[in-house]
Amino acid sequence: MLYRALSQVQDGPVAQYLMAGYRLENTLTDNGHVARGICVTDENGFLQSITEHTYLERHAGGPASSFDGGKSFVSLPADTIVSMNFWCFAPGFLTELQNEFPAFLKRALQENPLKGEYFLPDVVNTMMREKRAKVYVLKSPDRWYGVTYRADKPEVERAIAQMVKQGIYPEQLWER
Repeated sequence: MLYRALSQVQDGPVAQYLMAGYRLENTLTDNGHVARGICVTDENGFLQSITEHTYLERHAGGPASSFDGGKSFVSLPADTIVSMNFWCFAPGFLTELQNEFPAFLKRALQENPLKGEYFLPDVVNTMMREKRAKVYVLKSPDRWYGVTYRADKPEVERAIAQMVKQGIYPEQLWER
């Protein structure tokens, strides 16, 4: 999906970017909490905002987010669109990252030097707020597999094996 649309990504007075958006329920592990960018899109599929939620879990009633380290939770709809940082940027985005990094680093060193994380969505949000970028969100129905916790590994291995068996992935990605 993104590969086909990638040729349209370009720099300019208003940069045009793409992002794969996944259903929140398809991105959670059963083995602990994860971080995801919660997205708001308009009726045409353009990203309006993205907010990092750093403590999301799967609960019996569906996905939930905590802002106090897991003491309390707010339920979220299962079909909430989230970013897994699968973006398509034009080359000029690297300049944006470079320009914003000194301010981020100064803040991170003052606030929490061990946990400071330079979130791509923060730069994207700034560019959108300043009307310097538009991001089209291509919604994916696919399940996202990742190893956040050691206990995730067997599930990911089974999923990849199944996709190889179905012909979705090749048995060997690279020549040896």
